[in-house]
Amino acid sequence: MTDAVGAASAKLAQAIADVQTAGKGLIEAALAAAQPVTPDPVPEPTPDPAPVPPAASLPLTTEVINAYDKSLMLPMSELIVADRVVVQLATGQAVNVLGVVEVQPLANRDPMLLLAIDQTIANPGKVVGKPATVRERYAKPAPTLAPQPVPETPVVVTPADPKPDPVAGPAVLRNIPFLGINLAAHSNANQVLPGEAGTHFKWPSRADVRLYVRDLGVRLIRFPYALQRATLIDSTGLPVKGGQLDPTFVAKMKTVLGWIREDSNGEALVIFDPHHYWRIYRNQTALVDGVRKQTGALLPAGEAAGQGGRWKRQEQVLIDDANGWGAADLGDHIASMAATFDEAMILGYGLGNEPYASGGALDSLTVTAMEAKVVADVNIMLPIIRKVTSKLVFICGNQWASARNWAAVSGSFAAGIKDPANNWIPEVHGYGDLDGGSSGRYSSGNLNAFPAEQVAQVFRPAYSHFAAKGLRAFVGETGIPPTDSGRAALARALNEAKANGVPVTLWIAGGDGAMGGEKMNLDDAVHAATRDLIKARAGERMAEWKAPRS
Repeated sequence: MTDAVGAASAKLAQAIADVQTAGKGLIEAALAAAQPVTPDPVPEPTPDPAPVPPAASLPLTTEVINAYDKSLMLPMSELIVADRVVVQLATGQAVNVLGVVEVQPLANRDPMLLLAIDQTIANPGKVVGKPATVRERYAKPAPTLAPQPVPETPVVVTPADPKPDPVAGPAVLRNIPFLGINLAAHSNANQVLPGEAGTHFKWPSRADVRLYVRDLGVRLIRFPYALQRATLIDSTGLPVKGGQLDPTFVAKMKTVLGWIREDSNGEALVIFDPHHYWRIYRNQTALVDGVRKQTGALLPAGEAAGQGGRWKRQEQVLIDDANGWGAADLGDHIASMAATFDEAMILGYGLGNEPYASGGALDSLTVTAMEAKVVADVNIMLPIIRKVTSKLVFICGNQWASARNWAAVSGSFAAGIKDPANNWIPEVHGYGDLDGGSSGRYSSGNLNAFPAEQVAQVFRPAYSHFAAKGLRAFVGETGIPPTDSGRAALARALNEAKANGVPVTLWIAGGDGAMGGEKMNLDDAVHAATRDLIKARAGERMAEWKAPRS
């Protein structure tokens, strides 16, 4: 909260009442004056952009005065700038600021800021009058590629000639399903860690597995999980070193695998994905006499699903030895997963979901530095993992595993990663947002008039790169809004992936309703036709997993 607002708490209380009385009309009028509320597309990152230092006073603790639909009202602050900041609310929801306008609600009242934001506030009553944190915005990069004409047949990538020697692993993989899903509920909602199953996150239910594996015939499953719900936790909030898994997690995971085995007759293939973004959570710290110490702060009930005083407030930092938990620790964790869940259904192990560059106070790295860090960390991890298993490892590219930008932001992976088993596969993600981005929110444009090329064109640059390098490829995440045109675009993208020999797992499924409201939630009734598409294609398999058109 700013000094001015803090000194005028009585005024603020009255202002809240005034604004709430004014209600929808005031906010809509102010938003109409705030142009543009939709930002221009953000240019794609270059491999080595000049770092932008964060504002000296961010993060900023403030308070939500009012909230309505896709708008927030906050106390005045020059640090809150459109397209530059994100606001994390008391519920844990984080929203990007698209537009800002100064508002003078009534005479003799302090001016305030009205923000146009990119998400609907699901429950304004839980955020109004509550503290919020304003941080710098690190949105996924939006592409600048112009739309391509729709070809009559799927685009098949042909590698450059002469083709270099393949660097993909020697393990021959046959009969791999082309289409699968992400059973991702366990990784959902990281506001409280490790949290409590059923309150802060959900496991896939028996009904979830029965629907997708038995009824729809899915045989390829990427299983994202929250790493700090899978491990024992030490007094700092970090995972215990040495790869010690939580016994409750192990027992539940084996139960879910049992369901998958039963409903697939043991034919399903599972990929574990520690969904960590190359970051880890520890208990909140603060500098005291130049030394970073834990604050001991606890989450209030409003931020902990009613369990106030039970969970520590946490902060996110890079996986790094300097932060108490580094690459070797992550390698120990993956090795422990491999040893614990060593069975024929496990196809392989992801090393971490969607690493990205950031300029935050606790994790500042440029795109190029983040690319180099991932390669260096992977080369620490792989010798540890290879003591336990020679199975596939999946390595997400930099900048949210960007398929479109792989050559620019992950171009050093092919030559830099040294796998003792020579058995790793690059993993790419991509979504076809109509604003030209790849966030997967599908929050703009006419979703009922989805271009047929919108999803497929996101992946072509990656296919070209992998074909030239002789690398196999995996699309770990893509998805669509629940429209007929969205499904037509997905079908086109799946045809193209199949023609290039690339398996795909769709986002997002499972969790017994945990992802309600997410446009790509395949559980929802509006995605019934998408589930029919999955069922029709679930039996398609590749004879052998090779590099695109190798």
